[in-house]
Amino acid sequence: KHIDRIMTQEMGFKQTTHEPCLYFKIDAKTGERIIMLRQVDDFLIAAPSVETCDKIRTEIQGHMKNKLNDLDTVRLYNGVDIDQTRRYVKLSCESYIEKIVQHHGWQDEYSANIPIPMRGDSKYLRDIQEAIGPDDDRDRNNLETQMGFSYRQGIGELIYAMSTCRVDIAAATIQLSQYSANPAKIHYEAVKRIFIYLNATKDYGLYYWRDTQRMDLPDKPDPVTVTDLTRLQEFVDKHDATTVHGASDAT
Repeated sequence: KHIDRIMTQEMGFKQTTHEPCLYFKIDAKTGERIIMLRQVDDFLIAAPSVETCDKIRTEIQGHMKNKLNDLDTVRLYNGVDIDQTRRYVKLSCESYIEKIVQHHGWQDEYSANIPIPMRGDSKYLRDIQEAIGPDDDRDRNNLETQMGFSYRQGIGELIYAMSTCRVDIAAATIQLSQYSANPAKIHYEAVKRIFIYLNATKDYGLYYWRDTQRMDLPDKPDPVTVTDLTRLQEFVDKHDATTVHGASDAT
């Protein structure tokens, strides 16, 4: 509450409607939009210039007794990798994926040249839907030991990746989460397959393109897309206020 009072009453920020820890304001002098994300006493500041970010950080420090540590340009926040370049900001789960895959010992598992989260043929999907796990707790525990990981834990780890920036595993993860109470062997194997897919595509992420280039940030090459760039650009160039602007590229 103390930090919230500082943000809203002392510094003039407003809370967003759907996320009370996300604040914003328009600077009265410069007209710059400033966005701040807070988690306990960790602050993430987004503004058009480094000078504005430094100004906001200094203002926050003036209201707090403990010294704030300036970590410079953000690269990792809450398990999400953030790559800021002149033309875009990329969000990915590469560090998180490496951690969970290595925890299960699956970092050397083979994946297809063009991997997918889950097979989509009708027979396989029918087998997934009709499979029933063991009847009693002893057999369930034996199956978990045989498969080498906790099904519920695996689903939880996938949900975190899905809900941050790996929306490509959403359909498979949501479907497999329905069998958490009594998973069969085929469900375990399908969950493991998603982990292998994530490991093979850990550099995949969400790209947010800048309206204007930030020359104070690194100049990195644009991502290599599966879909032709001219096709993706057709979606971006549409100016219909009733639709979401952007493009989705996937295998």
